[in-house]
Amino acid sequence: MNFLQNHALINAVSYALLKITEGTKHLLQSDIELPSNEPWTDIYSLGNQLRHGYFGIDHNQIWYIATQDLPSLKATCENLMKKLEA
Repeated sequence: MNFLQNHALINAVSYALLKITEGTKHLLQSDIELPSNEPWTDIYSLGNQLRHGYFGIDHNQIWYIATQDLPSLKATCENLMKKLEA
């Protein structure tokens, strides 16, 4: 079964992305200088789509974000955490 046919997986990935967007909201409101290689405001805006889009959410886009965009964001956040810990 692929992603688009697995409603439980769609919901799980969408919820995980929603949590990431909430974290981004807090980062944007902080004094932390965020690396410019990530589209921070777009990430935050995705949360609004997930919260209010309901049936208008493009599941292909969700899969693309999860598989193509998240690895870069993860690496950026890991580097940011290292800098904050130093």
